[in-house]
Amino acid sequence: MGRSGDLSYKRAMGAFTLHLLRFLPRNLLSRVFGRIAGLRRPRWLARWMIRRFAAAFDLNLDEATRPLEDYESLLDLFTRRLRPEARPIDSAPMSLVSPVDARVGAFGAVRDGMLLQAKGMPYTLSSLLGGEEEARMFEGGRFLTLYLSPRDYHRIHVPESGELAETRYEPGTLWPVNPPAVRRIPSLFAVNERVVTTLDATWGRVAVVMVGATNVGRMRLSYMDLVTNSGGQPFRRRHEPPLRVERGDELGVFELGSTVILVVQGRGFDWESLREDEWLPMGRLLGRIR
Repeated sequence: MGRSGDLSYKRAMGAFTLHLLRFLPRNLLSRVFGRIAGLRRPRWLARWMIRRFAAAFDLNLDEATRPLEDYESLLDLFTRRLRPEARPIDSAPMSLVSPVDARVGAFGAVRDGMLLQAKGMPYTLSSLLGGEEEARMFEGGRFLTLYLSPRDYHRIHVPESGELAETRYEPGTLWPVNPPAVRRIPSLFAVNERVVTTLDATWGRVAVVMVGATNVGRMRLSYMDLVTNSGGQPFRRRHEPPLRVERGDELGVFELGSTVILVVQGRGFDWESLREDEWLPMGRLLGRIR
């Protein structure tokens, strides 16, 4: 099969998989997958999954805090911690750094309450954040979508020092967030399960949106007791007093991979020479106030 035929086959299979998922219990399947990934016994099975995963995705364990043989489950490996020196945090003032290891997706300006999921596929900021009032605060600001792959480091960090003002949880469904799904499912990021953390920096407000996906067993927050995909109800919690955080602090963790969307208040902010599909390490400068 030639290159064009191979590409057509992959697209057809992607479309078929999405069609099949419409009829399956996506949230339940993701919980089951998360449980399998968390298995520690039998030991031989856990070790087999760990070795296969590390080899299949060519994980760089030189930057991790533990060697491969010290991980007790696939989930333990997936949520591994890195040595501090492996991800230096940019210190430029009045700026944002990447909260995750990820590839750059769509980015640009928030116009008329809309942002882009993919070329020709806009969706509303109010549906992503869970309210019109929140969306109005970001009109004229900037947005950026960051995609995590299975080989990436899967802990989420604070992109700028400030105060955590609010946390919002929307249960949603769990569609895949791979390129075929992003191109085909309208408002994908706004219908999937998500956690919105609102950060007030000295120069403006930033929303950090953690988006769940098929086979993402759960998302956890580091600053409060929240575990997603567990049958919980939607909620909105204002933090009184606000929680002080510093750039690079841990914000949460994906128990298997997904997507982060940043939404930034203020027309004076802009992204710093980003390119779509570029891979960025956590801590890399993303943009700054001009």
